[in-house]
Amino acid sequence: MTATHAPTVFLSAATVDLEDWRNLLDEAFREAGFHVLAQAKSFGALSRGVKPKLVECIGKSDCVIHLAGLGYGSHATDPFPGHPDFQCSWTQFEYYHAHEQGKPVIAFVCAPDLSRTGFAEEGTDAERKHKSQLQQAHRDRVASGFFAGTPLEHTAVPRAANRQVESVQAMLRAVAGSVREVHALGEARFQVADHLTFRSSLHQLPPRPLGFVGRTTDLEKLRAMPASGTVLTGLRGMGGIGKTALGIVLAYEWLPRYPDAQLFLDGRGTQANPPSAGDLLSQVIQILHPQEKLPDDPAQLKAIYYDVLRNKKVLILLDNALDAAQAKPLIPLEDCALIVTSRHNFMLGNHAPYPVGRLPDTEATNLLRDHYAQLTDDDAALLVKICAGLPLALQIAGSHLELDASERNGTPNVAAYLKALRGGRLATLNANAPEAGEITISETLRLSEAQLPAAERAAWRNLGVFTASFDARAAQAIAGAEETMLDHFVRRSLLECEGADRYKLHDLAADYARAQLGEAPLTALHLAHARHFTAVGEEADQLYNTKGKHIEGLTLFDGERAQLEAAYAWLATRDDAAAAQPMIVLVNAVVYTGQTLRFHPRQRIAWLESQLRAARLLKDKRHEGSALGNLGNAYADLGDARKAIEYHEKALIIDREIGDRRGEGQDLGNLGLAYADLGDARKAIEYYKQRLVIAREIGDRRGEGNALG
Repeated sequence: MTATHAPTVFLSAATVDLEDWRNLLDEAFREAGFHVLAQAKSFGALSRGVKPKLVECIGKSDCVIHLAGLGYGSHATDPFPGHPDFQCSWTQFEYYHAHEQGKPVIAFVCAPDLSRTGFAEEGTDAERKHKSQLQQAHRDRVASGFFAGTPLEHTAVPRAANRQVESVQAMLRAVAGSVREVHALGEARFQVADHLTFRSSLHQLPPRPLGFVGRTTDLEKLRAMPASGTVLTGLRGMGGIGKTALGIVLAYEWLPRYPDAQLFLDGRGTQANPPSAGDLLSQVIQILHPQEKLPDDPAQLKAIYYDVLRNKKVLILLDNALDAAQAKPLIPLEDCALIVTSRHNFMLGNHAPYPVGRLPDTEATNLLRDHYAQLTDDDAALLVKICAGLPLALQIAGSHLELDASERNGTPNVAAYLKALRGGRLATLNANAPEAGEITISETLRLSEAQLPAAERAAWRNLGVFTASFDARAAQAIAGAEETMLDHFVRRSLLECEGADRYKLHDLAADYARAQLGEAPLTALHLAHARHFTAVGEEADQLYNTKGKHIEGLTLFDGERAQLEAAYAWLATRDDAAAAQPMIVLVNAVVYTGQTLRFHPRQRIAWLESQLRAARLLKDKRHEGSALGNLGNAYADLGDARKAIEYHEKALIIDREIGDRRGEGQDLGNLGLAYADLGDARKAIEYYKQRLVIAREIGDRRGEGNALG
């Protein structure tokens, strides 16, 4: 190194659980010729004024070496300057301040097993739980490079090193690597390094996921994989569905079959600049044969990969893979295994990936009760429905209940939490994510949609207007999503298939998609949705009224009933003219298939009352009279003759006012029927006679026959 001065390194002010690590680093950097500033030697036994000292030391340093361990973030009590809502500990302050000052930061996310025994056991059960969640949330941020809700939210932060180092020997190799990394930063200008390469232990599986519950059926199917030869399995699904947790659990089950090594690789498939297949092959080779010289030629690299695996039983877990091009070259030799998790759908050799779907209701309930055992059946059912079987959402909700119970003498306010979720489940779950030590649902979905081209991303967000399954025709007409786009969304686990030709967004994904749209675009989408499914309803009614196509019409209505009802539900929330006309047309579109055959009279009445309000808003007397008359018929079907008479009389007034003789005749006939139902035959005859006069006057032979009958 040709630097004119020895660089100054600031060593993380990590808490006591990492003191041994920090001392090793201190010694190694000093021996390599660096000036070192570290908490133990630079701060002494300060109990106050730590932050000013941190600012001073970081300001003097050329580079910051940051340690994130089990004590990281455990006492987040003070707000970060300029960010009053973000509480942070000294260690967190150091990390964010260094980045804010533009200092190069090389971070080690330290394996739990190397923390001092007893550190995590300090405090009450509730305090330990809360501390652990805070720590894990910040470790995940440092490891992933995603800092939503922190002072670095809008700052490009390089991804930190994140390898599980489980021995002192591995730590020493990491120290040596970090020394080389700092030297490589250059003379007086220190550039931030992308990552550190550790010469890791051969046994790298992350700890078994805490709170893992269920997946009984999934595990039974995955256990059926052949026990000899090359074992391959892919796990694919949407973000937050639990692919990584399932992959780790499966890897631990397979561990005895692969004693030579268990390697964990991060494909970073949802991040910018993910590693290539060659990068991943090199990682495996360097772990198994640290002294191996690596060639540039991909074919030679793959040959070395096979060579280092030969005669070994090695398990490789590639998490968050980008695509087949990244994962396929890692397919190992016989007697080895490869598990791949990804949000994308691709073939792994000759194997299609295993779809990881929503957690079944029973297992979802068990997950919630793992946090709060006293949850009632009704409350559990509501929470499972709100979380839509997404393990990430269930974990967040369960953690909230557990923390709330710790603050309320063991009994959380479940009713208040359910009310908050009903008022905005995505926002509530996102707000609860940090306390659970989890990434927010919005962030995990953002990682997936961010990879889409702009046009596809816009189309996918538009699909949020659908609250039930839909077909390709509707997706194209309403959201501008072509069928090729739909296939692409399915492959990226942003869309679910329901049958051969229907699709569905996960409920929380739909919430997220709608949240990305402004009010005006979302309103336009809802109106387009209403227009499209009104046309579908009209088509169903026409088919039903076509000879020989009754069943076809009913089948079409039944298949799209949920969408028709969703269109009605949205229009019913509006009180503006733009929604009033579509409401009138929608109700008229399903007179036979919907109102006459499929709707309960109460539902029919609700639709007709909405049509009546829309007609009055538009001052549309013709449709007002029609709605009143149909409401009278609906109440007659319920057996409420007096209510029927009330509506028919109002309809009669309007039809006479606008000179609608046909409508007037129908109103008179309906009044006759209603009085007949009341047992008032004389009154019924009176109305039938008036109906007969009008029918003959306008030449309505069917009406004349009805009146005579």
